[in-house]
Amino acid sequence: MEAIKNSCNYYFYETSYRLGVTKLYEWAAKLGLTTKTNIELPGETTSFVGNQDMLYDPNFAANIQYTAKPLLAAKAIRERIYEISDARGMDLSEEVVEAAVTSLLKISVSYSSKNEWLAPIREVLQYDLGIPSNYITNNFLVNEFVTYLQDLFWTPNETIMLGIGQSITQVTPIAVARYVSAIANGGTVYDAQIVDKIIAADGTVVLEKQPVVANQIDTDPYYFELIHDGMEDVTSMEDGGTAGKYFQNTEYAIAAKTGTSQRTELDVENNAWIVGYAPADNPQIVVVVYIQNGYAGAQASPALIEVIEAYLDGLKGKENTAVGEEYSIAN
Repeated sequence: MEAIKNSCNYYFYETSYRLGVTKLYEWAAKLGLTTKTNIELPGETTSFVGNQDMLYDPNFAANIQYTAKPLLAAKAIRERIYEISDARGMDLSEEVVEAAVTSLLKISVSYSSKNEWLAPIREVLQYDLGIPSNYITNNFLVNEFVTYLQDLFWTPNETIMLGIGQSITQVTPIAVARYVSAIANGGTVYDAQIVDKIIAADGTVVLEKQPVVANQIDTDPYYFELIHDGMEDVTSMEDGGTAGKYFQNTEYAIAAKTGTSQRTELDVENNAWIVGYAPADNPQIVVVVYIQNGYAGAQASPALIEVIEAYLDGLKGKENTAVGEEYSIAN
């Protein structure tokens, strides 16, 4: 609860390290973060959560991986091979170079330790490409090629970063909304739906959709209660929550979690995330706000608050209201 309230990275670093990437990924999948939400819109992107296969999967070409890292590594390796070839007056065919690039990339996921890479890298350079052993040694080529590959090797550091939603993880706002909904409702992961029903002009119900359960998490409700309490503390000025000052005068009790996605030094500001649900004691709505270069998660709070209040105010206004036109499509 304290870690959620204070957005304490250290707590989640330690928790992630103890769990390990396999269990982290397993829980991400259970909570709907690795599959489509099946929302009725074309072209939905599938979120992905970091692990070795997401970082580099040797079963696929470098240009069809989840991230650009394998493509960049392949480019660097290829360019360096051609530099060596030109410097030594070698005549390497494109097929030989591409085969060597593929072999070198696969080394990054074929061993449990980087120390085991040295011999196979030397073998590819010497036997597949025909680079003399003394040239490899004198130019420190093995160590150089290790640097090209190291970004493709999943390490405990990546697992630690994964635990706070970073590393190579990329999730869509709608997937996060489904995830937060499951947290709010105690473990039921639903598919996302826009359409409730479709009514023809003559009043006939053409289609009436029912909620679709994608997964049900069976665990002690106590764990969800702790998360709920922590998220309520995030918005509490009295408890010193990370976004408390923005929620002092809200009409409804809102539970939330802030998130700041760091960008490279080339970007203007970090990205801002905040997720929330309300009313905290009887959730009716989940809202996810993502603002590119929004500086910090807490600063996205006003958008979250406005949407929640507009929606819950609207629910109040609809109570005991009859449909005024015979064939209205108000639903």
